[in-house]
Amino acid sequence: MRVTKLGRANMDFQYNILDFQRFLAENADIHAAFSDVSQSRKIAKGNIIVAQDEPGQDIFLLRVGRAKAVIFSEGGHEIHLAEFMPGTLFGEMAALLNAPRSSNVIAHTKAVVDVIPAAEFNTLMRRHPKLALYMTQMLAKRLQQTSQSLFEGHVFTVTQRIYQDLLRKSEPDSTDTERMRLAPAPSVTSLSKSLNVTREAASRAVTKLTKQGLVKKQKGYWDIIRPEF
Repeated sequence: MRVTKLGRANMDFQYNILDFQRFLAENADIHAAFSDVSQSRKIAKGNIIVAQDEPGQDIFLLRVGRAKAVIFSEGGHEIHLAEFMPGTLFGEMAALLNAPRSSNVIAHTKAVVDVIPAAEFNTLMRRHPKLALYMTQMLAKRLQQTSQSLFEGHVFTVTQRIYQDLLRKSEPDSTDTERMRLAPAPSVTSLSKSLNVTREAASRAVTKLTKQGLVKKQKGYWDIIRPEF
């Protein structure tokens, strides 16, 4: 399974450049300025945070919980685009470009988001060049991630795509450098929706990865063996 370099590169930025919450924690002055002009909002599970085609006027930081970006086909089929974890900044493209939202963002669990108007965020970037640089890097990484996902969808098998997805969602195990840990353990249904494949195909892929020793299921979590091992 030739996914070592690709998987590693994706993990490198998911927990750094794409973690805006961490960026704020490491830059106290920007964090204070952000807090002054943003408002916290609680979102119930299943509620829409951002609606497709609506005007983009606010930017959101997911503080607590998980969310998913989806679009719906004409037949009402949900097409999964991305999953957001705590620390994810979203809605910035439409807000900064003053364009309609390109997708729906729905709370996958109970969530807490910080909401900041686009005009205020623009002011922060002018006052804090480090924030403007961060946003440039973050958007470049997201473009890289999108290009990678398109590549995987055309070139990789379902098993390889599932493995890549598990690597991206897992975190390093502090007690064992060989493993990544994914908690809570995902369901086959969630994996199939994440990659827009059938549940049966996702189930076969997970079974294959388990037999190969790349996935080890534990109670409440999965261990994902790093590809270099």
